[in-house]
Amino acid sequence: RARAEADLKASHETLESRVTERTHDLQVANAQLGDANAQLNTSLQREREAHDQLLQAGKLAAVGQLAAGISLEINNPLAVILGFAQGLERRVAASDPNRVPVLSIVREALRCKTLVQELLTFSRTAKTTVEKVDLNALVSSSMVLLEARARTQGIEVTTELHPAGVLVEANKIQLQQVIINLGTNAFD
Repeated sequence: RARAEADLKASHETLESRVTERTHDLQVANAQLGDANAQLNTSLQREREAHDQLLQAGKLAAVGQLAAGISLEINNPLAVILGFAQGLERRVAASDPNRVPVLSIVREALRCKTLVQELLTFSRTAKTTVEKVDLNALVSSSMVLLEARARTQGIEVTTELHPAGVLVEANKIQLQQVIINLGTNAFD
C-alpha cells in the first residue's frame, strides 16, 4: 500500500509538472498570437489610412482638373473683356466722367486674370520638389484665391506678414494647398 501511494504521489507530481509546462507553453503561444493580432491590426489600420489618403489624392486631382478646365473657360472671355477695357482706357480722357468706370473695369479684369492664373497654378500637378519659398509671397498669392470667397460670405480677412520676410525649404504647391485648406476650413 505504501508503494502504491508513493507511485500515485509520483504520478501526481509528474502530471502536475506536465500541466504546468503545458500551461506555460499555451500562455507563450497565446502571447505570440496576441502579438500577431496586434501586428495585423496595425497593418490593417495603415492600409485603411493609405486607402483614405489615396482617395483624398484622387479627390484633389479631380478638383485640380475641374479648376483647370474652369480657369481656361473663364480666361478666354476675360481676355476679350480686358482687351476692350484697356483699349477704352487709352482713348478716354482723364477729365471724362466715364474714365472711373473704365479704370474700374480694367482693374477688376486684371484682378480676375490674376485669380485665374493662381487657380491654374493651384490646379497643376507637379513633381514634389523642394525649393526656397518666400512665405510672405506665398501667403499673399494664396489670399487672392481666398478673398473672393471671403467677400461672398461676408468674412473679413486680415493678413499679417513678417516684416523681413521668411524663406523656407518646401514644396511650393503643397504649401499653398495647406494655406488654402486652412483658410477654407476657417471660413467653414
